[in-house]
Amino acid sequence: MASMTGSGRMIRSILALAVLAALVVSCSGNVKDPEAAVDRMLKAYGGEKNLPLLTSYEGRGFRKQIPAGQIATNYPFDIFQRKMEYKTRSYKVLNGQVVDLQLLIVNQDGSFSWSRGGGEVSVAAWEAEMIRYRMPMILDRLSAGDLELEHVESEYWDGMYHIKFVERDNLVDVSLDEESFLVKAVSIVSSDDSGFSFREEYSDYVKTDGIWFPNRFTGYYGDHEYFEFHI
Repeated sequence: MASMTGSGRMIRSILALAVLAALVVSCSGNVKDPEAAVDRMLKAYGGEKNLPLLTSYEGRGFRKQIPAGQIATNYPFDIFQRKMEYKTRSYKVLNGQVVDLQLLIVNQDGSFSWSRGGGEVSVAAWEAEMIRYRMPMILDRLSAGDLELEHVESEYWDGMYHIKFVERDNLVDVSLDEESFLVKAVSIVSSDDSGFSFREEYSDYVKTDGIWFPNRFTGYYGDHEYFEFHI
């Protein structure tokens, strides 16, 4: 009888583990349709009614100097965005005094960068191209309904729901958190130029006026960190 009881407990344990495994698979894989995932994403941000608030905003914070070297240096930083119009101001401060001001303006008509010390400098065309795929415009792009979206399983579990699409020779991979469905990263690889890749990661989400919004943006050009700013 003792042997039977032990076997019964073992069977119950195995069944419990099987049920638990089924629940884990069910929770992580219950959204197969990428359009359904986009709906979950929009709901996470409060619905389509909040898109105008998300795609036009302004923030103030700090931008990390790249490369940072041994000591991290952060400069005051302002950012303004109105859909496809994007502007930043960075202030280089030394001993409490502003010693340089850098202005970046990117839009569909043209882009340029200007600094007090270096004057006007042209901006790479891809800077303007990427705006439509970065936060927050990626929310608008995914919800437009004119893209062929594909859900792609990651080779290894990373806690993300991946949505991929191709547009304008760009292969775009959007990473949504599997639990919250907030956007955590966007990666872009050019099918026309195998050497071009850009990735932007979003973290430190905070509710602003009741809407989730990332407060840390970290960008990578190829394998190198390109920028990081906090708002």
